[in-house]
Amino acid sequence: MRDYPYWEKSDFVYRVDLKPEATLLGFSNKGLRKLSVNNPKGAIELPSHDYFGRKVTTVEEYAFYGIENLREIRGGFKNIEIIQSRAFAKTRLSDIGTDWGNVRFIGDGAFLCCRLCRIPDDWNKVEEVEAFAFCGNRLERIPAHWGKLRMLCMQVFARNYIEEVPDDWGMVVAIEESALLDNKIKRVPKYWSGVQYIGPGALQDNEIESLPDNWAGVKGVDNYAFAQNKIEEVPLSAKHLVMFGVSVFKDNSVDESLEEEKYQGFPKCSSCRIRLRFEIIDHLRDVVQSCSNRDSCEMS
Repeated sequence: MRDYPYWEKSDFVYRVDLKPEATLLGFSNKGLRKLSVNNPKGAIELPSHDYFGRKVTTVEEYAFYGIENLREIRGGFKNIEIIQSRAFAKTRLSDIGTDWGNVRFIGDGAFLCCRLCRIPDDWNKVEEVEAFAFCGNRLERIPAHWGKLRMLCMQVFARNYIEEVPDDWGMVVAIEESALLDNKIKRVPKYWSGVQYIGPGALQDNEIESLPDNWAGVKGVDNYAFAQNKIEEVPLSAKHLVMFGVSVFKDNSVDESLEEEKYQGFPKCSSCRIRLRFEIIDHLRDVVQSCSNRDSCEMS
C-alpha cells in the first residue's frame, strides 16, 4: 500500500534554457505544500523529465537545502547524473534508496548534515565525490568497494558512525584532510595499494588498532593522520616516504620516542612540509585528471 503522495512534474521547478537536458531547481509552491500535507514520512520521488520532455539529469546547488520535512527519496535517482553542491544539505533525509542509478558526480556537501543511516551498497557509475559530501550523518557503513573513486576528499565521510572501510583501497590515491575523521573504524586494509598521500587527520579519532607493516608506495603522511586511535606499532618500512608530519600517532599506544627515532630524517619545518604536501597533492590531482580524460576518450 502506497504511504506517500504521487509526485508530478508540476511539484518541482526546472531551469528554463535551451539545453537538451533539464536541471532540477527544487520544489514549486505546490510541491512544498504536498511535502507537508498527508505525507508523514516526508517521502518524494524525483522527476525523470520536465514539462518539455527533457531528461532531468542535474540537481542544482542548494535545490532542497534546509527543507526539514524532506526525509526520504523513493524510486532512486532515475535519470540524475549530477548532484551539485549542498543540493540536499541540512534536510532530514534518512533514506535515499538502494541505487545511485546514473549518478556520476556528487558535489561539495551534497548531503551535509542530513540523517542518512545508509547509502546505496554500490557506487555504480559514481566517479567523483567532493568534500563534505556525507559529513555529519549517521552512516554505519559504506559500499564494500571504492568503485571508480580516486580521491577521498576533505571530510567526505567525517563525523559518522562508520565501523568498516572496504578491504582494498581500490583506485584511491589520496585520502585527504579529515576524510574519515571521527568515526568508529576498527581496521584498515592490509595493504595501502595505490594510496600515495594520507592527509592531516585523515583517519583521526577512530578505533584503529593496527596498520599495514609498511607504507608501500605512500609518499606523504601528514599531521595527526592517525591521532586518537588504538595503534600500538608503527610501520617498519618507509621506503617511498618523502614527508612525515607532526603528531601523526598522537594519543595512541605507540611509543612516541620510537616514532621520533624512526621518522627523524623527514623535514621538520612547517614550510617544508607544506611545500611537499602541495607537490604531492598537485601531482596526484594531475594524475587523476589525466586518467579521467583518458576514460572519457575511451568511452566516447
